[in-house]
This record gives sequence, structure tokens and C-alpha cells, in this order.
Amino acid sequence: MTIYNCSSYNNGYNYGFTNNTYGTLIIKNSASLTTAKSNSFNCKSVTQAFNTWNSGFSCVTADFVSLDKAQMLNDRKSDGSLPEITLLHLTSTSGMIDKGTNVGFPFLGVAPDLGAFEYSITNAIQPTFSNGSLKIYPNPVNEKAIISLDASSNDALTIQFYDMTGRMIFNLKETITAGKNEFEINTEFLSKGNYICKIQGKEVYLRFKLTK
Repeated sequence: MTIYNCSSYNNGYNYGFTNNTYGTLIIKNSASLTTAKSNSFNCKSVTQAFNTWNSGFSCVTADFVSLDKAQMLNDRKSDGSLPEITLLHLTSTSGMIDKGTNVGFPFLGVAPDLGAFEYSITNAIQPTFSNGSLKIYPNPVNEKAIISLDASSNDALTIQFYDMTGRMIFNLKETITAGKNEFEINTEFLSKGNYICKIQGKEVYLRFKLTK
């Protein structure tokens, strides 16, 4: 059995495999939160890596937008498709973002996220962080993108662009000061298409889809 990018929450065993006489289990990029009993992997052959219970990884309540299981009972949409829910979706500050290993599924950023839902922001947004705000516009971009923010303290930002295969194609370091900051990024070199922009500093972590 092979298990990739699963999320399990508040079960007796979040992951339980108890027949140790046969079978091969491979489990990677999976998340486990609040289990009554320790996960059990009693198979003849077990390969587990890049899971939240492995050394160097973690999974806490603050990693998720919602833990409201009642969302699973939401009505389907009028066209019959599944409802939009936030249960076990990652927050923008989750420590599970970009912490997985490539298992052949599409992903955003430098590496897959842990758990069932890849974190993404599909539109230009204006989030708040600490005592400031940040805007990126226009989106879609043409020759340049403008980043504007009110920072509560001095910071050093890393701005990176990735193509949709996860390959980094742009990397910029930008120093900002407390107060109003605004600077331009030349995007003329980008071909038409979709990209992932990642902006990170001491007080901000933002990742969103950028279109040209």
C-alpha cells in the first residue's frame, strides 16, 4: 500500500496498520493531528518519510484554517460538485508548507506541502501582518509588479518566482524599513502564463499565483 499526502485528525488511530505478517507500506508527506493512540505501522516492510510524526517535522492546531468536522456535512453545490470547505486546509503561516518531498503530484513552491491540501492563493490579495499591510499589483502583470507595504519594523524580504513545475526562476533580496515602503519588480522577462510568487521576511509569509 502507498499513501501520499493524506491528513488524519482526531481518530483512535490516525494511521493504523496492525498486520505485521505481510505487506509493504510506503507513506510520505502525510499529516497526523490529535490521535487517541499512537500511529501503528506493523507491516512486513515500512517506508515512511516527510510525515509530521517523523523527526524534524510537526503538526499543530495553528497549522490549519479550520478543524470543524461539521463542514463534511455541508450540502453539495447546485451543479452537484462538492462544497468548498476549509477543514484541514493550511494557513499561510503553516510550518507544513514546502516541507514535503516530490512524489510525482503537482505542487506549488519549492516542495510539496504536508497533508491533503496544497496551500495556494489564486488571486491578488491584501493580507495583514503584525501592524502593517502588504499589496502586490497589478495581477495579471505586464512589464512590472509593484509591492507596497506598511512595515512595523525594519526587515529583509526574499521575493521569489517559481514556474508551475516548481523551478525557481527569480530571486531578489529587498531591505525595507519601518513605515511605508514601495518598490517595483521588473517582470518583462516572464513569458505569458502562471507563476507562484513567494515573499518572506521576519513578519510576513505570502505565497500567491501571479499571472502574466
